[in-house]
Amino acid sequence: MSEEGSVSSENVSTTESKTDGNKDDSTQSSFSLARAETLAVKRSKLLVLAVIAIAAAVMGALVWFLIDNEEIQSFNAEVS
Repeated sequence: MSEEGSVSSENVSTTESKTDGNKDDSTQSSFSLARAETLAVKRSKLLVLAVIAIAAAVMGALVWFLIDNEEIQSFNAEVS
């Protein structure tokens, strides 16, 4: 009878360790998911920053070109 009791307790401890292993797996999975989401958020922030920087550079170049062109035309009108 004591042998059966010890076998049962071993089975219980094995079952408990499997259950704990599943908790570790789910914890690992949630940490992995959190890391993936954090990486995705960082990438999207960088993408937004890059789009804003490119838009600012294009707008700056466009404004400079228009003002420079207008200034040249104004100078030519005064000189002629």
